[in-house]
Amino acid sequence: MKNLSKTGDTLIREVVLGNDITCIQMITFWPEERVQTKWIKGVIEGTKEISLISLGRATLLEIQMNYEFPSVGSSDSKVLAKLFQNEAELAADMIKGVSEGYDYESPPIAGRLWVS
Repeated sequence: MKNLSKTGDTLIREVVLGNDITCIQMITFWPEERVQTKWIKGVIEGTKEISLISLGRATLLEIQMNYEFPSVGSSDSKVLAKLFQNEAELAADMIKGVSEGYDYESPPIAGRLWVS
């Protein structure tokens, strides 16, 4: 990943999938509320939003994903969707662990995403 620009609470970054597929993301932060990632160029279209919802003495972590892979066949699209879902679940587990006081010396790795 390479950050291309930052304006206020919005970051534009380049993401390389596999060895040579370049995509561009726009990430917008609403501190203490949510983070939205929007794919704006490349083989992926859609958004992922991570929200924190206060429930009194507890907080709900909600992840919504709406990804499409228009230039990829339907069977490959399902595989990619599952990989991104696994990544989101891993991130949620890590956030939960840190919030409960677990200190990751070496964070778990979901794996590499190879697209051809």
